[in-house]
Amino acid sequence: LGNMYYNGYGVSQDYGKAIEWYQKVAEQGYAEVQSKLGNMYCNGIGVMRDYDKAIEWYQKAAKQGDETAQSKIEECQSRKIDQCMIYVKGGRMTLGSNDQENNKEHNVLLSDFYISNIQVTQELYESVTGKNPSDFKGNRNPVENVSWYEAVEFCNLLSEKEGLKPCYN
Repeated sequence: LGNMYYNGYGVSQDYGKAIEWYQKVAEQGYAEVQSKLGNMYCNGIGVMRDYDKAIEWYQKAAKQGDETAQSKIEECQSRKIDQCMIYVKGGRMTLGSNDQENNKEHNVLLSDFYISNIQVTQELYESVTGKNPSDFKGNRNPVENVSWYEAVEFCNLLSEKEGLKPCYN
C-alpha cells in the first residue's frame, strides 16, 4: 500500500499515507522500506526534511544488510552540515582598548569564513573523529570535553570530509 500511495497507483498520491504504511512495514525490519523512508526524510519528499530521522532510518537499513545505506548516511550527514554553515564576510576591525595596558587598540584583518549556526553534536563529532569524549552522552547533545587542539583537528577532518582545504595548522 505504501508504494501505491507514494506513486499514485490506483489511488490519489498521498505521501502522508505512504509514510504511515512504510513505517509499519519498516518496523518489521525490511531494509528496502527503511531505506525508502530515509530517502523521503533526507530529500523532504512528502515530509519536512529531517536529516536526523533520515539517518536513523538508513542506520536501520544498514543493520538489515542494505549495502548502500552507509553511503546514504554519509550523504545525509554532509547535507546536514551544508545546511547549517553560515558565510561570514571578512574585513578590518579594531580590537582592544587604549585604556588597557596589556591590550592596546590594534587593527585586525579577518578573512572570510564559514561558521556553524548550531553546536557540534556528539553524533557529528564521532562520525568525523571516531571519538566521543563527552560525559553527558546522547547523539543529539553537543559534544563536550574537547580541547582547543581536538577542536582544530575536528575542523580540519570535517573540511577534508567536505572536500575543503583544512585551514588550521
